[in-house]
Amino acid sequence: MSNNFLLLAKKIAKDRLSPLLSGNSSDKSYRTLILDIKEKYLVLQNSVRFEEISAFTSSNLFTLDLGQYIAKAKIISGDGIHIFFPLFDIEIAQSDLVLHNNGKDSLECTFTNPFDGVTTLKKPVLAISETKVCIKGYRASKLFQENLLIPEVKIENKDSIIKIGQLQVKTKHQVVGLKGHLREEIWLEWLK
Repeated sequence: MSNNFLLLAKKIAKDRLSPLLSGNSSDKSYRTLILDIKEKYLVLQNSVRFEEISAFTSSNLFTLDLGQYIAKAKIISGDGIHIFFPLFDIEIAQSDLVLHNNGKDSLECTFTNPFDGVTTLKKPVLAISETKVCIKGYRASKLFQENLLIPEVKIENKDSIIKIGQLQVKTKHQVVGLKGHLREEIWLEWLK
């Protein structure tokens, strides 16, 4: 197990960021919190909805996406309230994503609605890298269709603009949030 993975897990727990948990037999992913770090496993908040437990637990590969590191395990366990993600016998891959929360240091994605050309929209940034951005969306919205080009986007915090450029919608994922609400997370790619 990587020391860098464990250090990142501790930082995510301390900052109350919400990594993404998924199983390969479930069509949804789940935002979770790292509640504790034990010697052999991470204690995660269980945000799997009751009606989705069977599909999730029948998975034979579970992924915990911490942004900069993605851990894959063949087996997880739990007590009904918590999920125990192992720290041994797992595969860890690196990524260039950085998770963000919606607290005081939050980032926002600001752009003009490409359909009406007038409405300014602001969406919370959940993760960002040099090549892509993940924002929060709503299932009923028809705005974020695959390959949609958004010509001028600003990524900003309360103090400054972080990046300006064009983004293109790549994929949408159904995600259950920490409070059990189903939403979409939209992945966009920076265009050069």
